[in-house]
Amino acid sequence: MGEDWLDRLWPVLVAAFASQVIGGLLWSVYAPFLRGQGFSGTLYGVIGSVSVFSSVAGSLVGGWVSDRYGSRGVIIAGVVSWSVGAAVLSLGGLYPALASSVLSGFGGGAVWVAVAALVSRTAPDAELDKAFSYMNAANLFGGALGSFMGWLPIIYSRATGAPLLESYRLFLAVGAAVLLAVTLPLYARVREPRAACAVGVDGPRRRVSVPWRTIYKLFLVELVIGFGAALSIHNIDYYFALKYGVTSAELGTTFGVQEAAMGVLTLYMPRFSRRVGGPLRTYLVLTGSSVPLLVAMTLVDSFPVAAALYIVRTILMNVASPLYQAFQMSLIPWELRGRGSSLLGLAWQVPVGLGRSVGGALLDIDVELPLRVTALLYTAALSMLAAFFPDHLRKRSTAATHRG
Repeated sequence: MGEDWLDRLWPVLVAAFASQVIGGLLWSVYAPFLRGQGFSGTLYGVIGSVSVFSSVAGSLVGGWVSDRYGSRGVIIAGVVSWSVGAAVLSLGGLYPALASSVLSGFGGGAVWVAVAALVSRTAPDAELDKAFSYMNAANLFGGALGSFMGWLPIIYSRATGAPLLESYRLFLAVGAAVLLAVTLPLYARVREPRAACAVGVDGPRRRVSVPWRTIYKLFLVELVIGFGAALSIHNIDYYFALKYGVTSAELGTTFGVQEAAMGVLTLYMPRFSRRVGGPLRTYLVLTGSSVPLLVAMTLVDSFPVAAALYIVRTILMNVASPLYQAFQMSLIPWELRGRGSSLLGLAWQVPVGLGRSVGGALLDIDVELPLRVTALLYTAALSMLAAFFPDHLRKRSTAATHRG
């Protein structure tokens, strides 16, 4: 598999960028829209949990179908489900919010695991760090642009005199329609590697052994990180809205700056990883540096300062995520990467589903408590990761050398 892997990947990169433009806009609107309807922190967390558990189901189904029949159909069906969910959310009220969480959660989970499997099969293992970095950069640049568009509902409301809540409703509905119109033609152009003997599409499947011990270790780390993230980071928009009374404009600007910076830095990560000593070492160095900033956020009372701390923290925590994803995929046989992604997604999503409800309830008790607990859990998870894979910390290597 030569350099033509990038030619096959470009429609996915463009579609991912476009999806995240819309997704960034809708994400900046989401918390203020629900907060404007009077949703409490606990209820916001419960709705988030419904979305995550729906995402678990979507990722399990999507992983199996991707391995059996290919990823493209899964991605298209998932985008449709996610878009319909966004349109339903625009109706307002508790039941539409719950229905939206089911539809968007299921679709998003299926898309996530199918895209991960598609990328891991499109690029050779020696180039996985590049492929996942390009994919993440496309997501981040799109999300940055979409997040800055969080100003649009504010501008529209002021220009027309429409209530802000109605402006949010309009942009949710229009965004859902635009997402379908733009991304479906791009995903229809995807040329997926068949490798029939590997995935069983056109012929007999090759028997492969499942690296269960490695998967168990990765699974446990994902459980702890996922629960920690859910307690605070997955509710961070509501945290800012509750503590500082911000709107989609301030949230969109914060998320936009963060994602634009990560998009630029992500492209440099494969080279930086080779200098530091491999994907896992790079991931641990950067993510470990982010933990103290979580605690620092709880010690300030200024939104600009808190937002700056959050942006730096998020960059350090997430900019090396494509390297870690490439590391994970390199430990799983090519033929099992769809289901492997599903299992690791399950390890992340189940505690996220529980954690969002717990984190929402903690916000109602003490607005700073979720961030402090998250810092403790992240420290534990990163320590486990270093202890589980010491060999990968000792040698200078790329993702391609990490074979299970």
